[in-house]
Amino acid sequence: MMASKVRRGVNRRDRCMEGRPVRTAATATSVLLIAGLSACSYSPQSETTPAALTGASSTVADLQQVMGLKPAGTVLEGSGGLTGPPSAFAVGYNAVDSGDYSVTAACVGAPQALLTVSQQGSSSSSKVSVSFSCGSPHVEQIHFVVGPVSARVALPSGTVGSSAARAEIRITKHSP
Repeated sequence: MMASKVRRGVNRRDRCMEGRPVRTAATATSVLLIAGLSACSYSPQSETTPAALTGASSTVADLQQVMGLKPAGTVLEGSGGLTGPPSAFAVGYNAVDSGDYSVTAACVGAPQALLTVSQQGSSSSSKVSVSFSCGSPHVEQIHFVVGPVSARVALPSGTVGSSAARAEIRITKHSP
């Protein structure tokens, strides 16, 4: 009878110990993580350096500042990244009315970009293909016929932008 009591005691202890190795490992991991984080240093000054301002949120704000306010008559506007293959951003509109338009493009985070504007069904399949400097808006005056329009900003071959390089394109119809 004594042997069975010992066996029960061992079984209870084994059941009580079941979760302890997991808890012990989790505690050890937490201690190592905290110790590792305490080795990191924080410098409030580093967040205000120009190198720190190349993050995506500051690049979006920079791009908005370069493009300015959206004018009346804007029929299409979009922005996107210029990172990784294909290092391009494009917008399209299914049916513009015939008339004169301004196509405004800007980019930040790269030295230069290439703007290509095209329209299917027009006498020239590619209306504009021009290189421009990033950091200021580039405007092209274009006459479109009725039909779909597309515009693309890409980094030229050999041009390297930051990991947060972005472009914006805006197409605005001139008032009659």
